[in-house]
Amino acid sequence: MNGNIKIFATLFMAAILAISINLPVEAQSTNYQQVNVPFSLDGESPGENIPLGSTIIHNGDITQVYGPDNSLFLQAQDSNTGIISTPFGAKKATYVYNIPSGSHIAENGDATQVYSNGVVILTVEDNNGIESANPANQITQSNSNGWIEQTKDWSVSNLDFSTGLWTVPSSPPNPSPSVVDYLFNAIQNNPGQNIILQPVLEWNQFGTHIWTGQSWYASNGNYYASSKINVAVGDGISGVMQYVGGLNGWYIIFQDNRTGQQTSITTSVLGTSNLAVFCTLESGLASKLSDLPGSTLFTNMTFQYQNNNINIPWVAQINSPPGISGLYIVIYSSASVLLGVP
Repeated sequence: MNGNIKIFATLFMAAILAISINLPVEAQSTNYQQVNVPFSLDGESPGENIPLGSTIIHNGDITQVYGPDNSLFLQAQDSNTGIISTPFGAKKATYVYNIPSGSHIAENGDATQVYSNGVVILTVEDNNGIESANPANQITQSNSNGWIEQTKDWSVSNLDFSTGLWTVPSSPPNPSPSVVDYLFNAIQNNPGQNIILQPVLEWNQFGTHIWTGQSWYASNGNYYASSKINVAVGDGISGVMQYVGGLNGWYIIFQDNRTGQQTSITTSVLGTSNLAVFCTLESGLASKLSDLPGSTLFTNMTFQYQNNNINIPWVAQINSPPGISGLYIVIYSSASVLLGVP
């Protein structure tokens, strides 16, 4: 059951839930800043650095960022915001947040709060509701290929532990400059399909032409990513998602098994019932086979609820972008899946 990577949490939720929200007053300025990269609270580059303790308010086509003193730090028009690649497809940069590894994400009333060491470092108030309700957030299909290979099971009644191993594959042999590729296992709520947990292996995020890893959490059109770690072709990767009772929430962990480095997020937003699970190859702007990495074998996958193993009857789905053919999937068992690239 891969017990050596199973994670045990400390109890700190009482301190977290005791902190109240103090939202700032509306700003009067109409000077808009161009935002082309995620908001960053961990110094991640590239990133639009904002102060620890900031509050981000989304209202219609406007995103405002207030500092910890409640003064306006910046504001941007979402319709003029840069589009960036994420494991959820192409998204507006103003809805993507880089947060320190180990951060905890919780909902407190109408706001989402991010904590580091028990202290609120970010509050997000999205007055636009779900992403589809905000036309400024809509991205045309030409900006992103999406999940081009996946195995899925939409009918997981109960789950509190999921893990998988895979190896960093060969890099795309002749990629287009803007192509970004992702490999991950994931858990999503069902019905609803508005929350997803993902430990993600990434290639060429922001044009780096290297492999990196992050843990991602998304809810209702807002996207949170832990600090990046660099990985190398041939490194073994563990993607772990574990529900911990003391936390009343999930650990999302991306680990490089060669170096022992981890990057993680925790969240108390998602429960353990009515879930879906996935193994996925995603690409943005791929138009030929040489834009894709080599084949990837997900193995030693474990799915459990209350320490009892769960069988996953995988269903394969391939969505080949125009110009790409020959993709294939081999399902060996509940614990082993090959996402094939010829």
